[in-house]
Amino acid sequence: MSRPCRFATGVPRTFQSAGGVSAPPYASLNLATHVGDASASVCENRQRLRTQLSLPAEPLWLEQVHGTQVLDADAPGAIGPADAAITSQAGRVLAVLEPRSNTMRLGGHADALAASLQQAEHVFVYARPDLRWDARQVLGPLGERLHLHAQLDALVADAAAEARPGDRLLVMSNGDFGGVHGKLLDALAARAR
Repeated sequence: MSRPCRFATGVPRTFQSAGGVSAPPYASLNLATHVGDASASVCENRQRLRTQLSLPAEPLWLEQVHGTQVLDADAPGAIGPADAAITSQAGRVLAVLEPRSNTMRLGGHADALAASLQQAEHVFVYARPDLRWDARQVLGPLGERLHLHAQLDALVADAAAEARPGDRLLVMSNGDFGGVHGKLLDALAARAR
């Protein structure tokens, strides 16, 4: 189970995995305590992240399990295995999903995916060309909240256009997602100007 390092939480940002103190195979900015890395290294890495991003409080650290579990961040003692967290505090939740892992691309979680995204106001999905399942059919129960895109730039433009002040963009992927984090931040900043 994750043990949070005590320091102040933050605002959504994107960062790379370099610049930390973890030794291989966790090198270098590993933020997960549940993977076997030294606890002291993880706490130092989390402190570095907090400092680098000027976070005002400690983030809710998840134990990523590559499944469909979404944690209620408002629940007392919210901590545990999940791939996403939601909150009902200020703003809507906009989920951005890339089914990247082999399990996801092969449809291993397809039967639970729509239900796991039910609480999001809008769901933006990158329908990768290598999916072995029909994203429109599987996610159809989301109705008009589903925004399915075959092109990443179109997904970014759509999500940025839909986002309103106070919304929470929840980006889910186990890879770099084509740099979507930076692209979303750039698109939102351009829109705010």
